[in-house]
Amino acid sequence: MNPAGPRWIPADPALPGLAEFFGPAGARSVAAEMVREAADSSVDADSGELRYVKYKPTKHCIVQWAFPASSGDPFMVSAKLFSGIQGAAVISQPKFQSLAKSIRSRANGRTEPYRYLHHRQILFQLFPLDAKLPGLPFATSGAWAAAAFARALDVRSTTIRITEITPVAYNPWNRCVFRYTVEESSSRRQYFAKLFRDDRGQTMAATLTAVSELLGASGGSWRIPAPLAFIPEARMLVLEALEKAVGARSLLKQAVEDPVARRRARDVFARTAETLLEFQQAVIQGLPAITPQALLRYYQRKIDRVSQIAPELTDTIGTQLARLETEASELPTEPMVLSHGAFRHTHLLLCGDKLGLVDLDNLRLSGVSADPGDFLAYLDRTALRRPALRPIIEELEAAFVAGLRRRRSIDMRWVAWHRSAAHVKWALRSFHSLSLKGRLCAEDLAALGLGI
Repeated sequence: MNPAGPRWIPADPALPGLAEFFGPAGARSVAAEMVREAADSSVDADSGELRYVKYKPTKHCIVQWAFPASSGDPFMVSAKLFSGIQGAAVISQPKFQSLAKSIRSRANGRTEPYRYLHHRQILFQLFPLDAKLPGLPFATSGAWAAAAFARALDVRSTTIRITEITPVAYNPWNRCVFRYTVEESSSRRQYFAKLFRDDRGQTMAATLTAVSELLGASGGSWRIPAPLAFIPEARMLVLEALEKAVGARSLLKQAVEDPVARRRARDVFARTAETLLEFQQAVIQGLPAITPQALLRYYQRKIDRVSQIAPELTDTIGTQLARLETEASELPTEPMVLSHGAFRHTHLLLCGDKLGLVDLDNLRLSGVSADPGDFLAYLDRTALRRPALRPIIEELEAAFVAGLRRRRSIDMRWVAWHRSAAHVKWALRSFHSLSLKGRLCAEDLAALGLGI
């Protein structure tokens, strides 16, 4: 959910400073002060673009701004509002202080990369400082990246040039994705690197390698980015980019006014549904199995905390979960297959005559209808957020469903079940954005399955 736009501020008894946090003289003004010191120039607080908001009721709220720089990448500052004194505990840790010192040294001691407001329980961090992502200083260093890619590609570091290091998706305290452009001899290639809070990338590397090899050996319709390396010191998984790929998101937007793009998008959505089983049939050992019952328990735990802040929303979601529980007990058991875990059109690419699939962080075993249900639910969310796209979304949805119906192994009742379950997921995520548009979207998504 886009964090920009009007905002609603809940009355959270554990976070009484939430309104002040977003106020005109709130956290953004402090972030601007930090950027002014780092840039050694005037920076207007209003120039800070809010790029990320994640609110956890009764626990914390994390935000991140990007402030334009006179040259190069913008300055990014994150702020975390705590419900207690956890921020003081974070900055007292030797690992955090060591990390801050190394970043301060990179700036020749001019910039203090963090600020903690004890009276307001807010911790500010100037990128690349992040208490949970100690690999960021490595990842943003051209010299370090050149050496790391040289090792991964098994070439001399003197032949490597890093011509781009761009953070394309940064979720403070959680994860960051970088795009690297690497030149070696006469070749030029792009890679994407994911930095995690822990070493999960190492397991992911092995899993994604196995999936990539199986898909390649089958000669079927699907491709995924192949892992190049996992770099432990940065907790970073490096993936090869899918070259010359066209995103389904771009196709959807083009299809609004371009009849050729419209036909192409219909074909892509239909082929996605028809051939998804090729991806699902890859047999990978050691993946977690997520049953419908486990999924419902997970969502119930999520709404228990939200219910203290938005009881009407969670009442609606609770009714939805109860209905889904009953339906799951009455439907025949589905085959468990390889599942993307968060399948949507924004993860879908057209790679020549192949279909590409990205963002495979949540690979799991799920019912064969789980990915199709997730895919349709995200189209529902997109239509709610962007009503102007609704006609083309309905057309592409029809093409996807028609493709599903040509698969005899699909039970459309389970597709509808997983679609409704994913509405709960997106309702909660929209709620956590604290945008007014997100709150309205959350209410609409929660009501969809109940026919309200």
